[in-house]
Amino acid sequence: MGFFSHRPLVEYTLAVINASLAAMNMNIAAEALGVASVMLSETGRSGFLDAMYLKDKLSLFDGVFPLMTLVLGYPKSGYRVMPPKLPIDQICFAGKYKEAELGILKDWFSQMFTGYKAEHPFSSFDAQTGALSEQD
Repeated sequence: MGFFSHRPLVEYTLAVINASLAAMNMNIAAEALGVASVMLSETGRSGFLDAMYLKDKLSLFDGVFPLMTLVLGYPKSGYRVMPPKLPIDQICFAGKYKEAELGILKDWFSQMFTGYKAEHPFSSFDAQTGALSEQD
């Protein structure tokens, strides 16, 4: 019996942290090798992580709990265009928090909207994000 044998919440929390870090590193390594990757927490037949379904389908041993699924593969059309980034002074603050500048946020949103429409000409940005479009 280990130190955490009588502390299941601590043991479970550490296991979740370690497994998440391992999955993140696998994701980063795959991307570095040109393999696209996605970490999914919504896996199974019922939506948010159906652990018993996955345990059955993957024939996992007792005591093994699936946390997420990694999907790996080669992208059909290469990598997507990098989305616009906010200026560093809008996301990093020295000393104290400051309000975001509305003009910069509107410009960023406009670039996001334009980029989305260019990549997905037959899709709705609003439907995908739940956000208001520029016209609203």
